Amino acid sequence: MREVMAFGDNDNDAEMLRLAGLGVAMGNASARAKMYADSVIGRHNTPAIADFLATLSLSQRE
Repeated sequence: MREVMAFGDNDNDAEMLRLAGLGVAMGNASARAKMYADSVIGRHNTPAIADFLATLSLSQRE
C-alpha cells in the first residue's frame, strides 16, 4: 500500500486514507477522515485534486 495514493472525504474513507502510502482528505471532509489523512487539500467542488497532483509532479522534477 506504500505506493498507493488515496483521496477521501468521509468516515468510510478513513481506513483507506490511513493505509495508503499518501492519504489525502478533501477540505470539506469529516473530522475522522482528516485525522487519518497525511494531507488536507481544498474542497471537493474545486480543482483541488488536480492542483495537488500538479504540485506533486512539479516537486518530483526538481
